[in-house]
Amino acid sequence: MTEKTVVRAITESLEREQAGEGKSAAVYELSTAYDSLTIERIEVFKCVFPLARPFMLGHASVDRREYVVIRITDSSGASGVAFALSRGAPTDTVISELVGPRFLGRGSVDIEGTMQQVRRGLQPFAAEGVVGRALSLIDIALWDLRGKHLDSPVWKLLGATRSTAPIQIVEGYPIDGETDSQFIDRICARVDEGYKHIKIAYGAAQPDAFTNRLEAMMKAVPDEVSVNVDVAWSWYDLDVARHVLGRWNHLNLAWIEDPVAADDLETLAAIRSMSRLPIGVGDEVSRAATLRTAAESGLVDVLRADLTCAGGFSALPSLVDSAHAISLSTHVYPQIHRHAVLGATANGPVEMFPPVSPWDTCAEFVAPAECELMDGVVSITPPTRPGLGIDIDWQRVASASVRSARITA
Repeated sequence: MTEKTVVRAITESLEREQAGEGKSAAVYELSTAYDSLTIERIEVFKCVFPLARPFMLGHASVDRREYVVIRITDSSGASGVAFALSRGAPTDTVISELVGPRFLGRGSVDIEGTMQQVRRGLQPFAAEGVVGRALSLIDIALWDLRGKHLDSPVWKLLGATRSTAPIQIVEGYPIDGETDSQFIDRICARVDEGYKHIKIAYGAAQPDAFTNRLEAMMKAVPDEVSVNVDVAWSWYDLDVARHVLGRWNHLNLAWIEDPVAADDLETLAAIRSMSRLPIGVGDEVSRAATLRTAAESGLVDVLRADLTCAGGFSALPSLVDSAHAISLSTHVYPQIHRHAVLGATANGPVEMFPPVSPWDTCAEFVAPAECELMDGVVSITPPTRPGLGIDIDWQRVASASVRSARITA
């Protein structure tokens, strides 16, 4: 077998059988037969979920959430799934018409070999942008499928470096008509529930008014609470960045997220020279090499990794290696990224929206990631089911779908 993780899983299963603990016969059979398992069908859906009311993210107004959901079925009849926000890109069409057909008939368990073959066939197209997003979702679905074949959660196949991790709650997005005191009460209520990592959205339209609110909030929350501010690529005007940082540098913020794009090292260097606060970049980056360059630049303290667009689980080892001297933080999609945090990283929380959120609609078609209170901190519950350990509500996906496709070998 070519995949070290598969070899390790099979070896461990054999050891469990020898100790009278496991069922290794099926896994041993897989070790000799998995080459015959091939991808037979790929289904992809573009789903649109309107929000009850729009909210601002940086300079952009968000009034709906668009998700791409895929299901890959192999010759055994087993399926793997993945999902992510499309951000308006035609990821579903790229999967059904350009990328997906190249996977049909190829191995479903030998992910490394299959990905290498497909990427070679995509040489005329840059394997980044929307193509990178398509490849990433397919990679994640194949890891889900592999875990199901090996009867193991993905995080254990990735290395199982942690048994739990705290939750970073995305709570600090604006609500129309909310006063500063109401906003602060909302954040403090989350702290009282046990959330010790909180993400706040920057108010790009009114930076001084936002900073007044932020200063008051930081006085209200305990010092041990980690607060980061998502600037959402809003600081290309360096005069604005300088002015805001002049007020933020004395605050006990954990870090500043995405002041500019991860590949804009020149502007990052200018912001780095102004900031006493740690800086993180990487959201929505679809090229793993861009993340590695940012991590190795010396300009950032936190590398943001969104595996749904930066290469899937297969890209994780190289990102961990690049970020060895800094922190590695994953984006949302906790049902997916909990496996990365528990499986291959030594730091960073699992980011998630509240289960019932005015800013996200993921809970309409997939159950929230399980959490528990551990030593007073809301933390992720390690999944025990094989693969990603999630169930998609396919009826809800179908009802919200505005475009879908089914391709077969």
